[in-house]
Order: sequence, then structure tokens, then C-alpha cells
Amino acid sequence: MSNKAEINDFDPGAIADALNSLPFKISADDCVKLSGYIDLLKKWNHRYKFTKFESTSEILNKLIIPSIYLGCLIEPDTTLLDIGSGPGIPGIPVKLSLPEIKLTIIESNIKAVEFLSEVKTQIKINSLNTVYGRAEDHARDSELKGMFDTVIVRAFAPVPVVVEVASAFLKLDGILIIQCAGDISSTLASENKSSLKVGMRFDRVGSLKPGFENIAPIFFSIFVKVGEIPPEYPRTWKRIKNAPLWK
Repeated sequence: MSNKAEINDFDPGAIADALNSLPFKISADDCVKLSGYIDLLKKWNHRYKFTKFESTSEILNKLIIPSIYLGCLIEPDTTLLDIGSGPGIPGIPVKLSLPEIKLTIIESNIKAVEFLSEVKTQIKINSLNTVYGRAEDHARDSELKGMFDTVIVRAFAPVPVVVEVASAFLKLDGILIIQCAGDISSTLASENKSSLKVGMRFDRVGSLKPGFENIAPIFFSIFVKVGEIPPEYPRTWKRIKNAPLWK
């Protein structure tokens, strides 16, 4: 198969071929699980519209491969939190490409939570925990506070909002990885001191370039947890949205 990664049928072998230029090896068993995940996503998406992408090739090119590439930024045995991932993007593809990680997903859409439960059962994914609710609520009074080495987010909100919410979940020296558009990434080219209000230091922006002709670079921003988050943070969702840490 060419590196265009155009897959028109449900075929684990074809998906494995499409992933052959990834920077790390994905086992045959995990390729089968990825295929099962795509199949379930297509079926549920027909009714609940989790994503605008409907065909196998679209889901693979726009969601799966970019998510797996973000795994290049994650240690293989990390405790990982995915905030607001909807049907499990990027967390599920990252987990299936790095099976040693312990993945928790916080999601406020109950149908997405039900879908993720189905994924865990049908595909038999170990070390996967799904938590229903809003992340800022769990961040204020939850046993999940300070429990994760890495938080990954596919831009569910502007970067200052994500930084404030994510900080509470990270251990010291933990990292926040935000997948974002290139124009957003470029605005963070220098450290924003405001993130230090919640114990987060801006680290860098960058991009990953998949070896496929029709997949755009994946832009990301990284923050590091360098201090404890003050008890008044994170604030309520209304206050975070109306008065973000920076603009």
C-alpha cells in the first residue's frame, strides 16, 4: 500500500500496512484492536455524530494516525489522562499503540462515555478508566488530583483554559501536551508567564510530520508542571472562560 493511507474496506492488514511508516512498531494484535475501534466508531458515529469523519480512510487519516504520532511525545509506561476526548481521540489510539500506559479519560458527553465502555469491553483494553463529568469539577475535588505523569488534550478549549484545568491533575514535573492548530501554536513561541499562576511553565511548541502525502503536520504545545496549583484554582468554568489566565 502507498503512503497515501487510503483504506476503503475494513481490513486490519490494510491498516497495518498504512501504519508501517510510523516511528515505532505497532503489534499485529494492536492493529486488530485499532481496526475494531474504527469499526465501532463508525457504527456509533452514524447515530451520535461524534465526528464529522465517516469513512475508514477519513477516520484513519484525520484521527487515528495523528493521535498515534502524538504517542512519540509520551513515555511508554506513563499514567496518561485524556481530557474531553469525545469518542477517545487521541487517548484510545495512543493507548493501543503504547499498551503499557495506564489511560484515564474524562468526558462530559454521556453517550461518548457509553461508547468508550463498549470499546473497552469489545476490544478488551486493559488499564483504561473512563470518568464521566466536567474536568474542572473533578479537578477541584477528586481523587484524580495530582495523579498523572502526562495529560493530553485535543484542544477542547483555548490554551489558557486547558492549562488551568489540566494543572490540577498533573504530578510535579508532569507534562501537558496540547494538540492544536498551527496558528495557535505559533502564538506560544515564547514563554507565557501567566501559566505560572497555576504552577505550569511553557516548554515548547513543535510539529510532527507523518510520512503520508495527505496528512498534515500535527502541531502541539507542551507545558511542564513546576509548582503546586494554588487552592483557588482551577476556578469555575464560567470564571475560567470569562477571565482566562491570558489572552
